[in-house]
Amino acid sequence: MSGEKTGVIEYSKLKSIKLKSGFIFKRRRDPSEDLDAEIRHFCSEQRPRFNSIVASTFDLPDDGFTKFEFIWTPKRARIVSGGSDYIDTTKVAFRSEADITLLYLKERSLILFNTKYRFAVTEPGCGGNGTIFHTGGTNFTLEEIYFNKITTVGAYHNEEIFKVISPGCGGGTETNYTVMKDGFVIRAGESFRIVASEDATDELRDARQLINQKISTSN
Repeated sequence: MSGEKTGVIEYSKLKSIKLKSGFIFKRRRDPSEDLDAEIRHFCSEQRPRFNSIVASTFDLPDDGFTKFEFIWTPKRARIVSGGSDYIDTTKVAFRSEADITLLYLKERSLILFNTKYRFAVTEPGCGGNGTIFHTGGTNFTLEEIYFNKITTVGAYHNEEIFKVISPGCGGGTETNYTVMKDGFVIRAGESFRIVASEDATDELRDARQLINQKISTSN
């Protein structure tokens, strides 16, 4: 008998989502836009809990700090190929994920909170609807990093290609999609990564510039 331990991943049901359309629901539709909107709404609802975790761990002054909140998602729903991905007895059709970062910039230090969610959409049942499930958000990293301990602040970029449904009237055909993850890395003994979606590029740049300014005045 193997001594290896296999973890159990618990999923919670989020809501239904339309996966098929047309006459008697034969045509696959791209659920990316609807799925991304649901993911962002769900993540936004979790922010009070994350803020509470930070506030109960570190001292946050009533004023004198700047806060940034970042959510990264791949935007497009990744097609799940093969027949081995199931939730209970229902096959998973699509997957997605979300990285959440809370960044607090104080006078002499920054506080960084990171957590991650994974999302799965099961194959459509009656009415052409699938079900969105989520897991994650319980494991997190929470660090306070003093600016005079930061050695470098560098760029981060990662690309991955996966299959998605062609948007529009393509009849549900598959195509390749390149998902990009951009942000920056703080090095202070170890590396700390901060990423955000394209719509938060300006805020990401502002956060990096402010960190660099605080580093220059702390040394």
